[in-house]
Amino acid sequence: MIDGINNQNSQVDAASGSNRFGPAVFNTTSIELVFAQLQMELSKDNKELAREKINQIKADQDVQKKFTDYVVKLRNYTNGKKDDDNVDNPNKGLENLHAEINQFLTSNGFDGISLTTKVKDINLAIQSLQNMQETVGSSVQQEMLLIQDMMSKVSSYSQGAASAVNKAGDTLTAILR
Repeated sequence: MIDGINNQNSQVDAASGSNRFGPAVFNTTSIELVFAQLQMELSKDNKELAREKINQIKADQDVQKKFTDYVVKLRNYTNGKKDDDNVDNPNKGLENLHAEINQFLTSNGFDGISLTTKVKDINLAIQSLQNMQETVGSSVQQEMLLIQDMMSKVSSYSQGAASAVNKAGDTLTAILR
């Protein structure tokens, strides 16, 4: 959707003689063209914000995937075991995984988790990771709503700019008659 609006932006830029709102605006005598340039600047700003949000969503989705990977790894330790059982910890694999999980959590702004070789503790850790993953998922949903709003604004501003350019053209045509 962002790229589809680029064509509209190019047409308005060509008609208005500038692609950025700035000192060049004051060289024009048409209020419609000034308005078009303002609309295009607002459109570009919203498009850039939407791109930033999209990049944030991609990063958040990578974090969600990592949560899923850790949950799967922890579940592999508990398969077929009861809450009171201890899990096998060959080569201190669970301890290494615990350290890796906590480093991941702290680097992403979450508190670390405690973990022992008890299945009950591992299940609690899994639940904590799933809750953290849901928090990230909620953030992604909110970011998507913001992107929809920004893209709606981009479209609206682009249409407003195109309309203003058309009005300026109509005014010039009327003057030339």
